Amino acid sequence: NTPGECCEACLKHTPARQGAHKCNVWVWCGIRESCGSQHRECWLKHLVHPHATKPAREGPEVGWTSGIVGADAEERARDDQETATKKVSRTAGMHALQNGL
Repeated sequence: NTPGECCEACLKHTPARQGAHKCNVWVWCGIRESCGSQHRECWLKHLVHPHATKPAREGPEVGWTSGIVGADAEERARDDQETATKKVSRTAGMHALQNGL
């Protein structure tokens, strides 16, 4: 499988038991040397605060790829957009002040 297929599996995941959480985080390993027997495995997870969790390791030598999906990803995208909008507004305001507007 591929990272895209793993992400799609997380989006489509239905919990086996009622009341269990849907998948909101996926992890896939693409480098055989880094992952050994877990090469090309797809792990579907649920984290209460996925954006607060940091990877155990990062960098080009790490074979794992991961992502956040669903409402958690949409919330993050909105937060990122709001942050970018605030930065642009502040910058525009600073330029207006500097230019005497």
